Amino acid sequence: MDSVVAILREAGASTAYLFGSRARGDEGPTSDYDIALLLKEPGDAVATFELQTELVLSLAKVLGGPVDVVMLHQAGPTLRFEAVCRGQCLFAPDEQSRIDYELKTRREFEDYRHIQSFYTQAMKERLAR
Repeated sequence: MDSVVAILREAGASTAYLFGSRARGDEGPTSDYDIALLLKEPGDAVATFELQTELVLSLAKVLGGPVDVVMLHQAGPTLRFEAVCRGQCLFAPDEQSRIDYELKTRREFEDYRHIQSFYTQAMKERLAR
């Protein structure tokens, strides 16, 4: 993973997480590598997409399998929660920064989940009419 971390740092990532089946240890022969990044300086949508594409290609060569790269500043609360709170931190600027971001992500997810439950209940009631 040292070469992966080097590539991610060189690309401008301040923090990175491995998540999904490989982080849980239940990967299969066709499992991809799910990597989530926080960028030091996120660019516009086009620049971010180009960086994401470059990383997918270069990391796939290093890891020898398919890679999915998620930019956390563009991800929704559920995906951020999955990556950050259930994944493995590959690197962060420091321990306190990592903890602060993980707590913020957890709070945002809990708020979202609470609101989503009201929406889901209202939809069920409306469909039952």
